Amino acid sequence: MDFVYLRTLCKVARWGSLTQAADALGYAQSSVTTQIQRLEEQYEVILFERYGRKMKPTQAGEMLLHYARQILDLHTEAKSQLSQQEAGTITLGTIETLATFYLPPFLQIFRSAYPNMTLALQAGNESSIVQAAKDGQ
Repeated sequence: MDFVYLRTLCKVARWGSLTQAADALGYAQSSVTTQIQRLEEQYEVILFERYGRKMKPTQAGEMLLHYARQILDLHTEAKSQLSQQEAGTITLGTIETLATFYLPPFLQIFRSAYPNMTLALQAGNESSIVQAAKDGQ
């Protein structure tokens, strides 16, 4: 299943026209036609009927349209939630001099921007930090 095809289905239903849907999506009309045909082949149903110059979803088209909207909404929600993930723990390995003198102002800025994030500083010498990183710590 391709999200592009589901978006195309929704646009064709909204505009009632392959040409107008293609214009709205920035596609060639033949591309929209092909996408709708592929959905019809995949589901083995007719999705749209022509009424003069307009297209209307069939009963099967309406059903798939209902699911397509839900799938696209969930996909958008998931992308939004994942891109705004602002909770969790970040472990920062650093040498003690940097932790003491250089990092505090940057840590304050980070803390202000991401109040739900937990920062764990792991100070040590260079070789212990490199080894901790290799160990996945």
